[in-house]
Amino acid sequence: MTDDRDGHVYKTVELGCKWWMAENLAFDSENSFEGKYGRLYEWGALADACPFGWHVSTVDEWQDLINRVHKEFRNNAVLRSTTGWDVDSSRIDDEEWGGNVKGTDGLGFSIFPDGYVYYGEGGTPRYEGVGSAANFWTVDYIQSDRDVVVFDNHLETEFMDATDPDAYSVRCVKD
Repeated sequence: MTDDRDGHVYKTVELGCKWWMAENLAFDSENSFEGKYGRLYEWGALADACPFGWHVSTVDEWQDLINRVHKEFRNNAVLRSTTGWDVDSSRIDDEEWGGNVKGTDGLGFSIFPDGYVYYGEGGTPRYEGVGSAANFWTVDYIQSDRDVVVFDNHLETEFMDATDPDAYSVRCVKD
């Protein structure tokens, strides 16, 4: 899929009944930061983040994807990239740790651990979690009006409240 706004070409993959971008959105817009694997966006940038015909993923879309993957593969390693994840090699076989934290990218979805941008003391933005977590905005309301889905290096996935003006990755889904 080519983004007409900047000519960037994105890999896409059909998972379930949805077409997803198979990489993080990289459109340079106001209220976004350059990440290692795409851009990280503040909440205010989401309205126009995705190209025409695509939208920021929803909680239901993520939940459906995660449920399908867990039903068939038992964990989310098939959604994760094979590189970029911090690995404690002494714990790879530890059942509590979750096993193959690097991922297999078996479905071509390529979740990379881009972390997020956090505004620390004094309002200075700083990168956190690079190598250990992938955080994606959703456009739904679960517990607050700004929620993200988080994949960590323990093969865990959770939905959590985000704080404004933190910045997270975006995956777009075809309308």
